[in-house]
Amino acid sequence: MIPENRLSLVFQCLVLLLALSGQVRMVHATTYPDVVGSFSGTLQGKFLSPVTPTSQSVTVIIDQQSNGSFSGSISVSPLNASTTFNGTFLSQTQLDFVCVGSPTIAAGPCFTGTFDGASLVIPAAGQAGSMVLDLVGTPNDIELGGRLAFSGAQTINPDFAPGTAIKDAGTIQSEVISVSDPVHNHLRKTLHGDARGKSLNKNGFLYEEERGLNAGDWQMENLGVWLSYNYTQSENDFFRTAFESDRHTVVGGVDLTPNDWLVAGLALAYENSDTDTVFNSGNLESDGFTVAPYTGILLSDTWSLDASVGFSFIENDQFRTDPATGARISSAPDTDRFYFSANLNGISYLDNWIIGGRVGTLFARSKTGDFIESDGTAVGKRVTKLGQMRIGGDIAYNYGRWEPFVSALYEYDFQLDKILLTTGAQPENDDDDVLFAAGIRYFNNAGLSGNFEYSKRLLREDFDEDSLTLTVRYDY
Repeated sequence: MIPENRLSLVFQCLVLLLALSGQVRMVHATTYPDVVGSFSGTLQGKFLSPVTPTSQSVTVIIDQQSNGSFSGSISVSPLNASTTFNGTFLSQTQLDFVCVGSPTIAAGPCFTGTFDGASLVIPAAGQAGSMVLDLVGTPNDIELGGRLAFSGAQTINPDFAPGTAIKDAGTIQSEVISVSDPVHNHLRKTLHGDARGKSLNKNGFLYEEERGLNAGDWQMENLGVWLSYNYTQSENDFFRTAFESDRHTVVGGVDLTPNDWLVAGLALAYENSDTDTVFNSGNLESDGFTVAPYTGILLSDTWSLDASVGFSFIENDQFRTDPATGARISSAPDTDRFYFSANLNGISYLDNWIIGGRVGTLFARSKTGDFIESDGTAVGKRVTKLGQMRIGGDIAYNYGRWEPFVSALYEYDFQLDKILLTTGAQPENDDDDVLFAAGIRYFNNAGLSGNFEYSKRLLREDFDEDSLTLTVRYDY
């Protein structure tokens, strides 16, 4: 049975973490909604001369947004007509579209629409603001109205896109877990080092041999410090969004253990990545820092709960190559990232075998602010969101001071900002994978312990990832 005061503390910790999450979302609030994405559906209307009822399949793609303006393209089928447009917000919900012009649709005002968060509502044919397209080379214009559904996907022309446009969506999961997983692995091993009253040299979990001070006995024995280094190599080999990335991440933390069922601490992380953005013949270098408070609760000898939040601030330095002129176009946008992660963990012992399991969830949001490239191109802000469920387990065998182990973790993206390309072949945008890991743990009786592991991401289409992680901990 869990003590009442322990349940109360669990509740308070979760409320605090959710409150921090809400504060970050408030920081990122903007005047205008994020309309970057694809709007598609069938609109009803008529040819203006002669009057003939008609319906058309219409796709409106917004691929750039900066404060109160945006741009993109319109395509209409079966007319096979298309054009690009520039637009402005008339209000927080009203969008005004002006066609730039093409061989099939002439330049001029196109339409106005209302964005309700799930669709773009266009006034019916014959009403002010309906979609009126001036067809080039014919005596007819077409007038359409109705509702276009919003996909919310990342819509990109890779030939002209800056590196952050695709890498933000392609690696957000990997970047977050390179910080969050060392925190959670540390918490699980720390908490279950006390499970069933076992000391380190009996259960092999990375914790010192002597623990269990009473609450209020604040001595050096309550303090633990740890440091983790991760190297990750990832590659996207879909030819239209291809990139190769090398990332180094260092995470360190200090925590306090006031009793034998609670850990609370703060982690700091530094990350550096170098990415060859093959899709735009460019490169992207990123440096970032993360602040991540964390806590863990031992619910029983078998079960524990851990949670952490992270706030990241990343500077990017990138360039792409203009496919027409070969000129190098550079930019240096900033990215803010936030994550919340929580897990329920279980552990059991069978002789020298240690069997663990976990189920958890991960939420992340990354925003690269609007910026201007060296050729004067204005690029709107881009927001990438991830919601993920994770379930898996590990098995280890204790050989005195050494403990080899293997683990597997299934990850399912229940929320994922997919990438859509303006034309041509599209990426798979699959939503699950398996993260496999193998390694060995070491510990001694002086409070020093370590962990080394290799991990590989499997089953994610057109994406490969390999990582090495080394963690060292010392308990006073």
